[in-house]
Amino acid sequence: MSVYDPKGTYSQNAGVTMTSIFENTNHPVIIHLLHDETLTQDNRQKFLNTAVKYSQQILFHDVSSYRDKIKNAVENYLYGWTIEFLYRIYLKLTGLFI
Repeated sequence: MSVYDPKGTYSQNAGVTMTSIFENTNHPVIIHLLHDETLTQDNRQKFLNTAVKYSQQILFHDVSSYRDKIKNAVENYLYGWTIEFLYRIYLKLTGLFI
């Protein structure tokens, strides 16, 4: 999952998705959450609490340092794609996160 949350409201949507995943599986799940500095400590703690509640795991990956590289690499292709989507694409293409 990826979160870009400058208003502090998108994390709730990601939390609902994460909860749905946890509630609809009987298997161990590890959520890899790509984020930048817009993820607040409060929202980070809410994600952790949700994972603990369901006996699941969440790993946080701060990709802030990749923002300029992403923007330069895909500047001509933005056409409405969200930055969190671009984080996932960039990390996949560069092999920085597998």
